[in-house]
Amino acid sequence: MRKVGWSTILIVVMIVSLLVVEHVVVPAAAGRVLMEKPGDEGAAVTSVEKMKSTVESWFQRLASGPSPRGRGH
Repeated sequence: MRKVGWSTILIVVMIVSLLVVEHVVVPAAAGRVLMEKPGDEGAAVTSVEKMKSTVESWFQRLASGPSPRGRGH
């Protein structure tokens, strides 16, 4: 019969403990909470429109025109 080494026992204990912790610990909740109800289509449309206007305002803030000439450009 082969003798089991400490490293093998340590690896098995680590795997078992990771599996136990994975099932015991509550999964993380969402980072952002939805304010609208999932079935409310009107709120989803306004949310999309709000996102579009935000992105458009970001693009308007970007500098336009040619890049500056010189070293490093």
